Amino acid sequence: MRTIKLMDCTLRDGGYINNWEFGYEAIRGICNKIAEAGIEFIEVGFMRNCIYQKERSVFPDNDSFSSVITPKKENTSYIGMIDMSDPIPLEKLSYRKENSVDYLRVIFKKHKIEEGYEYCRQVQKLGYGLFVQPVDADGYSDKEFIELIYRFNELTPFAFYIVDTLGDIKKKDFLRLVKLADHNLK
Repeated sequence: MRTIKLMDCTLRDGGYINNWEFGYEAIRGICNKIAEAGIEFIEVGFMRNCIYQKERSVFPDNDSFSSVITPKKENTSYIGMIDMSDPIPLEKLSYRKENSVDYLRVIFKKHKIEEGYEYCRQVQKLGYGLFVQPVDADGYSDKEFIELIYRFNELTPFAFYIVDTLGDIKKKDFLRLVKLADHNLK
């Protein structure tokens, strides 16, 4: 591993507790305070095919992010998360804009690897930085995991996640996956 950076997921992951209903001012405030604290990455919320409700940290397009993250802090990057179980249509993404999210984190299950790969490829064509996350990473054999890494190496994502999706990965299995990733990622 070359560098370690901090990412805050309060507005996206925390939304499982309150249905992403933080309130508009709280969303703006959280983004500002996290950036002021020097956190390098803020995952602002989910991108879903929905109607925008400014009280929630769920966004239907990249324009919806701008009011909660502007003015953007210079050393902070902003991320939206897309789940390939129900991806936002690519035509709703449009090209990355300076006043919107910088990166998209795309998560996908094992049976959606190729669909996830193609979606990620299109995300990059639209100018977004790419974070890749296979769901249930410990559900892959070593061979499958390495093949997955080589497949996504073609896209040179900014980040590749190993997430304990279900909360039951053992330390030795996590460390094995980290070593496999560290030795095989570009």
